[in-house]
Amino acid sequence: MPQKSGYLSDHWAENDSLKYGAYQDALLDVLINGATPLTVGVFGSWGSGKTSLMRMLKNKIDKQGASKRAIWFTAWKYEHQDALWRAFILQVIAGLYPSENGVRLPLEKLDETQKAQVAHLEKLERSLYESVTWQEKGEWTLDRTGLKKELVNLPFWLAFQLAGQGEAARDLGITPDLAS
Repeated sequence: MPQKSGYLSDHWAENDSLKYGAYQDALLDVLINGATPLTVGVFGSWGSGKTSLMRMLKNKIDKQGASKRAIWFTAWKYEHQDALWRAFILQVIAGLYPSENGVRLPLEKLDETQKAQVAHLEKLERSLYESVTWQEKGEWTLDRTGLKKELVNLPFWLAFQLAGQGEAARDLGITPDLAS
């Protein structure tokens, strides 16, 4: 019988060897049934299973169907803060595209509402790389001074908009004012 080395992998696990099942169920309930936008923090030392727990939660949320989405973002990969914010927003936008089993659906499989959503998401994506001068509701210019603060609200605002709950977002004060 070969001996095991003392080396521990830094890769997350798919099986619940750490017996986090009770935590998964409680967190899943909060994430799926929470009545308000929220932020959840998972803290622990290196190797305590934080990423494994979050991956297991993501898999459970993904199995809930198209109405619920978990978007995975690894912040430590981005050295510069500007790159971090852009990468985060791009990851959120990518997660909002109509998809099936984690694969983005081609345009020919989308209905008219979904095609309009895709067009809006593509416009948002482009706006992260170019100056914004949309003419639909007047001319817009990018307010770079408050951009970071406002970008925090953007994923929640987008989710509300795509769910047809724009008024609820406004009532909750989730109105990223990225342009003036």
